[in-house]
Amino acid sequence: MKHALFTLGILGMAFVIGCGGKNGAQNPAPAQVQPQPAAPPIKPEPLEELAKPKTVNLAQAINTANVNDVKVHLRNEPEVLKRPNEAGMYPIHLAALKGNGEVIQILLKDGADFNTPNKTGMCSIHLAALKGHGEVIQILLKAGADVNTPNAKMQATPLIDAATGGNVDAVRMLLDAKANVNATDSNGRTALMWATAKGHAPVVRLLLERGADANKKSQTGWTALTYAKHQKNTELTELLGKQAPTAP
Repeated sequence: MKHALFTLGILGMAFVIGCGGKNGAQNPAPAQVQPQPAAPPIKPEPLEELAKPKTVNLAQAINTANVNDVKVHLRNEPEVLKRPNEAGMYPIHLAALKGNGEVIQILLKDGADFNTPNKTGMCSIHLAALKGHGEVIQILLKAGADVNTPNAKMQATPLIDAATGGNVDAVRMLLDAKANVNATDSNGRTALMWATAKGHAPVVRLLLERGADANKKSQTGWTALTYAKHQKNTELTELLGKQAPTAP
C-alpha cells in the first residue's frame, strides 16, 4: 500500500512539472531563428576600356603625356614602376619633370613611391620644384610628400630647388606650405644664396619678404651678398647690401 501511494505521488509530481506549474499551462516553444539571406556576391569593377598603345613603353608614354598609354603599360607590366632607367630615373621622376598632373596621379594610384630618390638624390618633389611645376607640387604634397624633405645626397630642400630654378610661383607655393625659408644644403647654402647666384631677382625679393636671413653664411663664409658681388649683379648687390651691410 505504501508503495502504491509513493508511486502515485511521483506520478502526480511529474504531471505538475510536465504541465508547467500549478495551472497546467504549457511552456511556449522556443522561437526559431530565421536564417539570414546570403549577401550578394561583390562584382569586380569592370576594367576601363583602353585603346591600343601608340608608344612602346611607359617612359615614352610619360614623355609624350599619353594618358591612355600610361594606363596600358601599367596594366600590362605593373612592376615597371619599380625599375629605374639607365640614368637612375624612375617613372615618377620622369613624370615630375614633365609636369603632367594627371599622369602623376595615375602613377601614385598604382603604387609609385614619391619618396624614392634618383641617382642624384632627388625625389619627385625636388624635380617638380626645380622645374616649377606647381600642379605636381600640390599633388605630391597632398599625397604626403614632406615640403622640407632633403635631397638624399646634397641635402637641398624643394625650396632650394625651386629658388635655383627661378620659378617664383613654385617658391611661393612651397613657402605657403610651411617650407623652411632658411634651410641649407650640405654646403650651408640657402635658397636665398642659390637664387642670388642664379640672378633670380623676383625670387630673391620674395624670399626676403618671407623672412630669409641675408646674413646667413655658407660653409665657405659666403652670404647672399657675396654671391651677388661675385656675379657682378648690381641690382641684387644693392638690394642685399641694405639687408646685410656687413657681408664680405
